[in-house]
Amino acid sequence: MCTSLKTTYRESKQTKAEALKKSQKVKDSNTQKDADKLLWRLIGQQWQWLLLGAPFMFAGSLIEFLMPDFIGKSVNAIKDGNFTGEGGVNELIVMSLMVTAFTATCSFFRELIFGITSEKLGRSLRI
Repeated sequence: MCTSLKTTYRESKQTKAEALKKSQKVKDSNTQKDADKLLWRLIGQQWQWLLLGAPFMFAGSLIEFLMPDFIGKSVNAIKDGNFTGEGGVNELIVMSLMVTAFTATCSFFRELIFGITSEKLGRSLRI
């Protein structure tokens, strides 16, 4: 008699645990669907700003791709003794400074645009 009570207790405990897991899965999937809908609604409201900021995001990273090339060309020019003139160290330094200024400007505009976008998204979430 005691074993049948233990078995019944275990079965009811398992049934309760399974029911809880099923309800949690349904709740999680509904929450995920609601979150996805909200995310796409917010992106839909701000897509113009995001599209405007995307080129600045990529242009702001140019320095990371171009600087190794400038350094390599500068080292080669120093080895060859070419300090002035076309392809010289002076020209490469000026070009690298111009690229640095350009990427810094692009990074500024990227931060400005994405900052405005995040403020608008935060405001629309609070409303």
